[in-house]
Amino acid sequence: MWMYRFCTWVLRWVFGWWLDLETRGEDGIPAGPGLIAANHASYMDTPVMAAALRRPLSFVARDTLGKHRLAAWWMRRVGVILIQRGTGQREGLRQILAAIEAGRLVAVFPEGTRTRDGTLGEFRAGILRAAARQGIPVIPTAINGTWRAWPRHAKMPGRAPVTVAFGVPLETPWTGKEELHVAVRNRVAALLEGLSRDS
Repeated sequence: MWMYRFCTWVLRWVFGWWLDLETRGEDGIPAGPGLIAANHASYMDTPVMAAALRRPLSFVARDTLGKHRLAAWWMRRVGVILIQRGTGQREGLRQILAAIEAGRLVAVFPEGTRTRDGTLGEFRAGILRAAARQGIPVIPTAINGTWRAWPRHAKMPGRAPVTVAFGVPLETPWTGKEELHVAVRNRVAALLEGLSRDS
C-alpha cells in the first residue's frame, strides 16, 4: 500500500495548506473493518477524506472512471473498488461487503450523488441495510467546507476551510427505533450542524 500512503501524504500536505484541513474523531474509529458513511457535497470529498484519515481507506467508483488502463491500474493500487455499470445494486453491494470482510475500511456516500444546493439529501438504505445484517460497524461522517470550495456548479475549485468529523460508530445488527440509514443520516446532520456553528 506504499502508493496509497504516498498519495495521501501528498494530499495531506496540499489540503493542509490549501484548505486548512482539520480532522476530528479519528481516534474513535474501530481498529478493524467498517463502513464510513459520509455526506457528499463535492468532487473533493473523496481525496479530502483520504487525506483526513491516517489509515488505508477504500472508496467505491464506477468502472468508467478506470476505462484507461493506467487509471484502472492506479485505482486498484490505492484500493478503489470499481463497480461495473449495469451489474445492478446487488453486485455492487457484494463487492463492497467482500472488501469489508477482507478487513478493509470502506467509505460510501449514501446520498448517491453530490448535493445540488449544499443541503444534506436523503440516505439510501442499500449498503447500510446490508451492513446492519452483516454486523458491520458504521461510522457516520460529516465533511464540511468542500461545498464552498468546489460546489457542483463550479468548473474549478476554490479555497475554503474544510473539516472532516468522524462520529461515534453505530454497532450492528441495529436495534434502534429508527432504520439504520435514517439514524446514520441524523448523526451526519448533527455533526454538520456542530461544524457549521464552529466555523
